[in-house]
Amino acid sequence: MSEIELRNPSILEQITVIDFNPVVFRTLSDRGMHVVYGDISNVDTLLHAGVGKSELIILSIPNSLLKGADNEKLVRHVRSLNPTARIVATAELLSDVDDLYEAGADYVTVTRLSDAHHLFKVIEAAQAGLLEDKRAETDALLAERREVLP
Repeated sequence: MSEIELRNPSILEQITVIDFNPVVFRTLSDRGMHVVYGDISNVDTLLHAGVGKSELIILSIPNSLLKGADNEKLVRHVRSLNPTARIVATAELLSDVDDLYEAGADYVTVTRLSDAHHLFKVIEAAQAGLLEDKRAETDALLAERREVLP
């Protein structure tokens, strides 16, 4: 949410977050976000949150953090509840990407690829003797963020 707050806060009023972590729920609620407390693997929770009428659904939690579900199952549930929504899913393994597309995802993000891209930029900065500058850049970005989880 912090990235959206920084780049385009007007989008926040269009977002509903589903989470069962009480800290996340409380923090986002205190910020004025629309949050539904519940388990995203539960179809009733998805229906209550309005998944059936959403235009864009982002499944950003990696499988390793999901309990009792995985992103392929979630994509299938969401797609069955809303055949026209755009669904963005998260894959930890490259082997999961095709499965998520077959399940109905419109786009799959692979976080380790974006992490690898960022790490390469850090390596380039180190080789150029600019690691301190890169750290200062990152420190400035971190100072502006209001993350939900510390």
